[in-house]
Amino acid sequence: RHKFKVKQFSRRKKHRDAMFRNLVQELVLHERIYTTYTKAMYMRPLAEFVINKAKGDTRKAHHHLGKIFYKRDAKLKAMRELAPRFKDQNGGYVRVVKSHIRRGDKAQMAYIEYIGNSIEIFEEENRIREQETKNLPSFWEWEMKILEQEREFYENEIMRLTGQTTEAPQIEDTQEEADDQVDHPKEETKDDETQTTQKESVKAEDLYTQNLVKNASSPIVDMSGSTLSQLSVSVANQIKHLEKNINRVEMDIELHIKEKDNKNYGRHFEPF
Repeated sequence: RHKFKVKQFSRRKKHRDAMFRNLVQELVLHERIYTTYTKAMYMRPLAEFVINKAKGDTRKAHHHLGKIFYKRDAKLKAMRELAPRFKDQNGGYVRVVKSHIRRGDKAQMAYIEYIGNSIEIFEEENRIREQETKNLPSFWEWEMKILEQEREFYENEIMRLTGQTTEAPQIEDTQEEADDQVDHPKEETKDDETQTTQKESVKAEDLYTQNLVKNASSPIVDMSGSTLSQLSVSVANQIKHLEKNINRVEMDIELHIKEKDNKNYGRHFEPF
C-alpha cells in the first residue's frame, strides 16, 4: 500500500480502465492515434500485452482479448494482422513520439503507433518521392558535406601554420633601418595635379617624421633565441590540436558511412 502511487488522470479506477481499453482498441484498429504524452506512455504496456496475447492464437487468448476489446474487429485484427507482423520480435512493438504542445492547457501531445504500419510506409515513400522530384539532398548527404567541410577547414589551418613556421623572420638590421628613416625620411612622391598647397605638404612631412620618431623610440623586441622557440612551440601545439580534430572528423565520417543504409537515420517527425 505504501509508496505505491498510480496516475489517476482525474478518474476512478473503472473509468480509468475503460479509457485505456478504448485507447488500445482504437490503436489496434487505426495503428496510430494522437493523445497526450502521459496517456500514451501509460497505455504502452497494455498495447504490447495485447500483441503478446494475440500471438498465442488459442481459445484462451480469444477469451482474454475479448475482455479487453469492446469490438470484435479489433480482436480479429490483432490476431490476424498484427501478431504475424511481430512474430519474430519479443517486444518493442510500439513507438511513442512527441509532437506538439496543445494550445488550451499546454499539454504535451504525442502519437503512439505500431511499428511498420501503413501510415509510416506511406510517409517514407512520400519523403523519397519528394527528394527525387525536387532534387533535395538527404539528411545523410547534408551531414556528410558538413563533415567534409570541417576536415577541409582543419587541413587549411595546418597548411597556414606550417607556412608561417617555414618562413624565417627577417629581423636583422631593424634598428639600423629605423635610424635611417629618422635621419633621412622618405620623400613623398606627389604629382603636380594632386599637389594643392605648400602648407599641406609641410604638415604632411611633419606628421610623417613624428611617426617615424615614435616608431624608432619604441622598444624593438628581440625575436632571436627563446622568443622564437616559444612561438614555434605554440604553433606546434596548435598543429597537434588540429591533427586531433582531423582524426576525430575522420572517425565520424567512417561511422557516418556505416549508417548510410539505415532507413531510420536522420528521421524526424513534424508536429501534427
